Amino acid sequence: MGTYNLETLVQWVAGALGITIPRSDSSTEILALRLAKALERQSLYFFLSRAGDFDGGISGLEQRFWLPLQNRLRELRTDKTRGRLVAVFSVPEPPASEEQAAVDYARLIPVPALDDLKDTDVMLWLTRARGMAPKDAAKLVKQVVREVDGEPATPRDVFARLKEYL
Repeated sequence: MGTYNLETLVQWVAGALGITIPRSDSSTEILALRLAKALERQSLYFFLSRAGDFDGGISGLEQRFWLPLQNRLRELRTDKTRGRLVAVFSVPEPPASEEQAAVDYARLIPVPALDDLKDTDVMLWLTRARGMAPKDAAKLVKQVVREVDGEPATPRDVFARLKEYL
């Protein structure tokens, strides 16, 4: 049995994204309705580090939370929708899965753990994927890939810092 359920997860995700949902309405339906409104203005990102602790594990999370949420957001998408919902779910040991010829991006996709990010990694992403001018990207890289107490920034640190600046 996991350490948190669907209602707890809905409340946590809503809070992480700055959305208020009354406890009595903690459902993926209500979350999707609120997210659809917010996605008209911007993309939203969240990182859940204990995804495997959900009731039913990562497969329970996918079946009872992620797929219903994605399906409902797809139904609610309009011409006004500008943003995307990006979620990163982390588990200590990713489940073994067979390689698929075609990837279904609506499903959860296991990816290997990231190594430490280097300045060049973030610089390439900012300039190629985000279209940022190299001079501006170089300034931002110094802010987000900095060491803390002599330790290199973890991918999670870099993600959190990029979220602050972008």
